[in-house]
Amino acid sequence: TLSMAGYFGGQDSSGAAPTPFGAEDGPGPRVVATSIARPTVGPTVQVGSTPGYMEVAPSGEFAYIANRAAGVLTVFDTTRNVPTGLIPVPDGGPQFIAFSPDGARAYISIFNQDFSLNEVGVLDTSTGTFIARVPTGKRPFALDVSPDGRKVYVPNHDSGSLTVIDTATNTVTNTIPLAPNPHWVDFSPDGTRLYAANHES
Repeated sequence: TLSMAGYFGGQDSSGAAPTPFGAEDGPGPRVVATSIARPTVGPTVQVGSTPGYMEVAPSGEFAYIANRAAGVLTVFDTTRNVPTGLIPVPDGGPQFIAFSPDGARAYISIFNQDFSLNEVGVLDTSTGTFIARVPTGKRPFALDVSPDGRKVYVPNHDSGSLTVIDTATNTVTNTIPLAPNPHWVDFSPDGTRLYAANHES
């Protein structure tokens, strides 16, 4: 469960009543929310073996689920909450997924069990087929696409680097050294900053 007492008029661990959320120190109305909607959990849906990651397309109409050891992507209909198909992933297990802003492409980080193959698969979402395979550093992890859709940034977990892919040509344009074990990258909304989480670093 999630306790919201600190924001909605309860007490914190010191016993003192906190300032209501949104209240100002000066004069004026003090609005305190007294309740919040409670999330509910829907039914469990079977989506194949070894689902390790899920990404919803920008349209919100479907998602891809990376079934890692099974070596497939499950296509998931988010309107009906049912799987609608499988896409075989070449060469190795799919790890993480990122969509282009228009949803026309999905970029999947892929590596095999002995890490002898490391790449990003470029998937045409209209046909469900891979149109390119781009080599990366060792163990490509949670990649991200720039807000303008022109670049894909791939953290290479075991290489301590970031692979930069040009989406127009599906080629590597740069490799940037990072602190050890880059796991996940994410852009600021305006695309001027890319943040990398480097665990075990």
